[in-house]
Amino acid sequence: MSNLTISGVLDVDSSEEDEIICGFVEECDFRRFFCITALSCVAIVGAFCNFLLAWVFIRYRFNNIPPTLYPTFLAILDGLICCFYVLLFGVDAVHVYLKIESLFVIYHTYILPTFVLSKITQIAIPYMLIFNTLERFAWISTKL
Repeated sequence: MSNLTISGVLDVDSSEEDEIICGFVEECDFRRFFCITALSCVAIVGAFCNFLLAWVFIRYRFNNIPPTLYPTFLAILDGLICCFYVLLFGVDAVHVYLKIESLFVIYHTYILPTFVLSKITQIAIPYMLIFNTLERFAWISTKL
């Protein structure tokens, strides 16, 4: 049986075989935990509002309003950014501050694909803004 210590605060007993467990590499004080948790709540509200906006764009289409293809995708991408914030920063702060080992393992299971998807989303948002501007310009120029 081995007794592994993660950052001196979390003891793990492994009775079958020794395994290497990556440990906490940073500390999280209450101020950082509180700020990130509060902003994660704001991000959850932001994700809900952006997905609601995308639903409104998809559900209600009228001929006398500008096209909503790119604003719909932009709302979806913004909602995803909010979700990624919670997954990347909120969960990290919670598992470090509260020292929850199972959340630590779950976090390190999904961190890499989530990080890659968040970067792809961040890259896509400026292009959606450009396409949105061009779409609005095309709509306005046909009205002139």
